[in-house]
Amino acid sequence: MALLARPGDDVTPDDFRGVRVDGSCGVHIDRGVAGAPAAFPVGERLAFDDKQGRVHACVSVSFVAEFGVYLSVPLAPAG
Repeated sequence: MALLARPGDDVTPDDFRGVRVDGSCGVHIDRGVAGAPAAFPVGERLAFDDKQGRVHACVSVSFVAEFGVYLSVPLAPAG
């Protein structure tokens, strides 16, 4: 599970969506796309093979520090 929002640095918690990645394919995140600082496993473990381009442009969000909230993402069963 990863939390992503539209490109830009003026996002709010309402802009974020949980993205389930089952590991059967890769994921490309364009530059400028806001994301939570970590991915969250829905199973017992999580492994990433992370490859950065020549320019590392990351827009990170700290929900507690910036907005005073935690996010909750309801998880439907996989499948």
